[in-house]
Amino acid sequence: GDAAHLLSDAVTNRYYMFKDRDTGTSYGSGYTRIPIVESSLYDATANLIQDGSASQQAAALASLTAAAGWYITLGTGEKVVGSSITLAGSTFFNTNQPAAPAPGVCASNLGIARQYAVGYKDGTAVIDNNASGQLTTADRAKVRPGGGYPPSPVAVIVQIGGKQYQGVISGTDVQAPPGATLGARIRTYWYKRTQ
Repeated sequence: GDAAHLLSDAVTNRYYMFKDRDTGTSYGSGYTRIPIVESSLYDATANLIQDGSASQQAAALASLTAAAGWYITLGTGEKVVGSSITLAGSTFFNTNQPAAPAPGVCASNLGIARQYAVGYKDGTAVIDNNASGQLTTADRAKVRPGGGYPPSPVAVIVQIGGKQYQGVISGTDVQAPPGATLGARIRTYWYKRTQ
């Protein structure tokens, strides 16, 4: 988002995730750094991985695997406000979308505030926000009552009755990320390829 022009809808804003494979301090001989450009990213806006037909899902997964990351195109004038956080395989971020005031109504209009929760690997919905029993594109975000600029999400761990729980707090809203159980051991293997 453009903090200097929060009400502008002249620019199409997106949320991006990059697969940064160029980590480390040294590279083998003959290595060529490949810049990440938008055309090398998967467009996850339509959420075909969850909402598409079987053939669309297969094609979307293949495109995502070959891509250097993904992006979601936001609505007209919608902008990310604040930072994002990834916890237990889910990424949380907040947006604001300016909305025109209703004709003849004399009241403040703080726009539409949304809280997003998406899978960090593919941009799919991870929380059933509309309680339909299925995860679809509509579940990627929920609208915060009153609009405005929601504060950046913050990860928390609380202990209740001797058990630990993880969550994400944004203002007065708390969301529990699905995914890895807190305290569970997950095997992670790292390797370094040498020439």
